[in-house]
Amino acid sequence: MVSNSAKDLPNANNGGKDVAQRDEILNDLRQWITPPPGVVKVNYEASFDAILNIAGIVAVIRDSSGNIIGGANR
Repeated sequence: MVSNSAKDLPNANNGGKDVAQRDEILNDLRQWITPPPGVVKVNYEASFDAILNIAGIVAVIRDSSGNIIGGANR
């Protein structure tokens, strides 16, 4: 089962019965999927702290074997 939004995840406030199921779904969503052979994939993440007025970004480039072939951060 793959959920498209947090509202579809099992409720963690029902005595913990669905916590394991929720964690399993989240782990499935976090799994990195390799690109096809001959293609690279760029994954990136960014964040902003409105109080300090600073931002950060990081990118990682991987080949179809999952090898890191480049990256950057700022």
